[in-house]
Amino acid sequence: MNPNTLSDAEKFVLSKISDGQLARFADDDETVFPGNPVTWNAKHTIRAEFLTALITNKFHDVTIPHNGVWIHSVRIVGELNWEGIKIDYPIGLIACRVEEVFLLRDAQTTRLNFHQSYFKGILADRIKSKSSLAFRQSTFGEAGLNLSEARVDGEIDLDGSTYQGIDYIHQSVEGNALEYGIVHPLPISIQASGAKLSGTFRIRNVNLRGIIALNGVDIDGDLEVTNTNFQVTHPNVFFLQTANIGRAFIWRNITFSNSCGVVFSHTTVNQLLDQEDSWPDGILMDSFTFKELAGDAPRTAESRLKWLNKQDPSGIFFPQTFEVLSKYYRSIGDKSSATKIVGAKFKRLQSQPTTPTHEKILISLFGLLSSYGYSPVRPLVAIMLFWLAGWSVFSLANFLDIIVPAYPFSNIGTNLEFSAAWFSADLLIPFIDIGDASRWNISTYTWIGYCFKILSFIQTLSGWALATLAAATVTGVIQSD
Repeated sequence: MNPNTLSDAEKFVLSKISDGQLARFADDDETVFPGNPVTWNAKHTIRAEFLTALITNKFHDVTIPHNGVWIHSVRIVGELNWEGIKIDYPIGLIACRVEEVFLLRDAQTTRLNFHQSYFKGILADRIKSKSSLAFRQSTFGEAGLNLSEARVDGEIDLDGSTYQGIDYIHQSVEGNALEYGIVHPLPISIQASGAKLSGTFRIRNVNLRGIIALNGVDIDGDLEVTNTNFQVTHPNVFFLQTANIGRAFIWRNITFSNSCGVVFSHTTVNQLLDQEDSWPDGILMDSFTFKELAGDAPRTAESRLKWLNKQDPSGIFFPQTFEVLSKYYRSIGDKSSATKIVGAKFKRLQSQPTTPTHEKILISLFGLLSSYGYSPVRPLVAIMLFWLAGWSVFSLANFLDIIVPAYPFSNIGTNLEFSAAWFSADLLIPFIDIGDASRWNISTYTWIGYCFKILSFIQTLSGWALATLAAATVTGVIQSD
């Protein structure tokens, strides 16, 4: 770029940057409004091609200092295209206005600080940064912020940012908007799918008329979504799928202007720090795993069940999050809460219209006989009741002369006296051979004999089922989910 064609504002930038100073255009007592183009004049305007030439060292008589390029309260006109370039020093745009979409695809940067500025949009997919990316208190227009597949050795900080979004009338018939070479499935304000960063992803004090999509993110630090307001009508406004959060997922003080939902699937977080009132009425949670509840997150089984039951009752039921929560309660020794969560899981499964009738019956029996695997006493009590019932039934059968020796023509057992109590126990306890069941038979010469024979089979099957259930409950096999 020819230095002779530079405006006074651009020459001012060169002089300040050469001295290692902030190129501040606004006076100390002057208030600038980056979101309002009417407030800007030629004094506060530079060209995008000038700034690109500056950061790519096209001005040979200007040496950019180690603290980088810092500009305050300037309007940048024209397309700011930094695709694929490498920047070895920090860049700061404070209270600036970038009128066209800012292209940062495949760029390699040291540090970006864009504060209190206005951007029609920033497309920084596949950007690589040696330090943090900060967009605090900035406003984004219809193109939003795209950080897909970004690689950041530090944080991504969106504290206080605003996203104006796009209206649905801009969508095509298929529900997609084709702009700037990217197909957006309805209005995505923050897109960071596939991004990897070593620090915290901070979405705090944010207002947006669009969707946040963080599918496939890999974050070593926290994912903080706090004090955020969604002002968009859409079935789902937040997506966190196939993601990994190394520390805490913080979800607090979230408000929704319209009825909507969020999607969490195949995602692992170390800690969950949420707030009961911050969840919308619709949550899709499939394989959402956390190790512990952190801070003052709701901990009672009742509050967590309110959260779990926000899954669509008429939709597909995903029991995995119920199991994760019951496992957490077991890990802290809260067996009562674990029992409530598992019970709620089975009741929810039982209420599903796709669950076969025979499975619904088995679920009811499972809950009645073992408290869904959390009460080893119940199956033992059931065994005792079945034994007493069998004692009574087979005493009646003996009174009716239906009980006969198994070997009537042998001298073996002919002098034995039948005991209904031992006979019932021998049928009911499958792991111990008392011998009475092999010494005596139930005569089936009459129809009533067939009835008692069927009852003996029921006694044997019940014994196997209850004994297996008791053993599984005591050893914790069922509780392992």
